[in-house]
Amino acid sequence: MRTFAALVLALGFLTSPARADDEPKDPKGTRQLKLSLGERRSIHMNEPGTRAVCDDPSIVKADLSDAEGVTLEGIGLGTTLCGLRGPGGTQHGLYRVTVVPPPSKSHP
Repeated sequence: MRTFAALVLALGFLTSPARADDEPKDPKGTRQLKLSLGERRSIHMNEPGTRAVCDDPSIVKADLSDAEGVTLEGIGLGTTLCGLRGPGGTQHGLYRVTVVPPPSKSHP
């Protein structure tokens, strides 16, 4: 009976919800970028053919801004990783992009 109780207790720990400090860490060198909902930010990479791929395209939209860069736009609240890659898949940066509500407009 004690063995069964220990097994149930162990399974409880294994299936308990993860806490914030248990979340996986971003890879070393990841840059933090905060955008307001609807805000756009251009990142110039000095290399033609640079593109961005975001883990969650419902949070951040990535477009080519010119021949040598990308524009990230906050389109949904939350956080996602966006990787910038050059031709041939060369890594040009990893961004943890957090999209927050737009600042409230105060009326005088």
